[in-house]
Amino acid sequence: MIPMKVTLNIENDEELRAHIKDCIKGQVLSVVRGELTSLAKEELHKKVMAIATRDLSSFVQTSVQTIIAKLLYEKCGVSDWSSSFVQPYIEKIVEQSVSRKSKGADSINKTNHSLHSPSI
Repeated sequence: MIPMKVTLNIENDEELRAHIKDCIKGQVLSVVRGELTSLAKEELHKKVMAIATRDLSSFVQTSVQTIIAKLLYEKCGVSDWSSSFVQPYIEKIVEQSVSRKSKGADSINKTNHSLHSPSI
């Protein structure tokens, strides 16, 4: 096989030069378009997640307030209330619940510890 060397001079061929420029431009635009699309998706995802988190928090807060208002009205006949009125009751219930759960965890830990401790 004989090696061949080809030299292409496109200085005087405007049509070929324009075609090559268009090909390069198309490749560059394709890469840039892909990068911009990726950046836009990332930013959009960040914004949507921030909004979704805020909306979820607001939804939970509104739901809890609605449930508390309904319970106070049905159980106690209270139609108007403020958080300062309800807060001590909620704190008491939460503390009792946490205390019960921690006592349950302590008894489970003691049981597991006694099962694994060698007897003397």
